[in-house]
Amino acid sequence: PLKVASMPEDIAESILFFAGPESRHVTGEFMIIDAGMHLGYAPLRAR
Repeated sequence: PLKVASMPEDIAESILFFAGPESRHVTGEFMIIDAGMHLGYAPLRAR
């Protein structure tokens, strides 16, 4: 995770990509735009 919150501009760029011709070969994609926060954090290991 990037440990930062996504900004509205980050979301807008993704929306514009999927709305534009660059995504013409993308079908049925599900994209999580959350700076990796859905991955969680690895637990600390004991030494």
